[in-house]
Amino acid sequence: MMLWLNMPRLTVFTFIVLLLTGLIFLLAPQQLPVTIDKLSLVAWLGYWIDRAGRPGRIVPRGHA
Repeated sequence: MMLWLNMPRLTVFTFIVLLLTGLIFLLAPQQLPVTIDKLSLVAWLGYWIDRAGRPGRIVPRGHA
């Protein structure tokens, strides 16, 4: 069986994000605060867009 199928949700995505963040730090360290700020804004907006699309609905894990 494939290894990533047994990992918690978003584990592979987290590894990719950490790898790309390290790459940004190596290539252009002055851009790291800007990148983190923009990613935080996108995550915050994504959360509220998701909440607005499904008001009051709680989805059990694995049933999305």
